Amino acid sequence: MKPNPAFVDTDGDDAGDADGETSAGCGEGEDAGSETRAIDLGTIAAGASPGVAQGALTSEARSEWFAFATATNSGAGRIVATLQADGDAELCVFIECVDAPSVPSLLCDGGTAARQSPLGRGGCCAADGVGLWQACEADVNVFVQVAAPELDACLPFELEYRVTEPGG
Repeated sequence: MKPNPAFVDTDGDDAGDADGETSAGCGEGEDAGSETRAIDLGTIAAGASPGVAQGALTSEARSEWFAFATATNSGAGRIVATLQADGDAELCVFIECVDAPSVPSLLCDGGTAARQSPLGRGGCCAADGVGLWQACEADVNVFVQVAAPELDACLPFELEYRVTEPGG
């Protein structure tokens, strides 16, 4: 898999640890409030066990971004993310084909809305879970946003993400 220059490790601690978990609480963590400062979760293979990331939104930081890379091995696959939070938040998953950075061919699962990221990546959004089918030729960069625009208190959350092979 090619190195991914789109990912930014903001504190140099290799945020995507071997077990795929990251964590942050209210008043802690790194500035991941924009797509360009997404927390790098590393690489996840299609069909591998899901990765987990934890974070928190606050009235000052109403959006948090994560990014991971995947190789689907077959040029297609389904990307799934779920959000657990004790409050109203929106989950968006945006993708970028590594070998063709234009908006890729994708299909959002029922109950999700198609949307573009602030930097023009195609994706899907919903309240608590997003699934999308993508048809990139090879590797995929995935950007995940958790947002709560009307938040006035701390909102801890847990994000689970995975990639399935076609038919999975």
